[in-house]
Amino acid sequence: LEIGAMLIGCFMIYGFLFGIGYWIYGEGMYALISFGVGLIAGFLLWRMWPKLSFS
Repeated sequence: LEIGAMLIGCFMIYGFLFGIGYWIYGEGMYALISFGVGLIAGFLLWRMWPKLSFS
């Protein structure tokens, strides 16, 4: 579960990173898709956070 959370976190960060980059360069559709991937990954990470163990 922890490795899955790490991968989802990477999708979230890269989704927002590419979304901002596409938005700066004026690629609106790609920016929306990237932000959508980031938001979905963020929601999944938020839902799985209580199930993670930090010990």
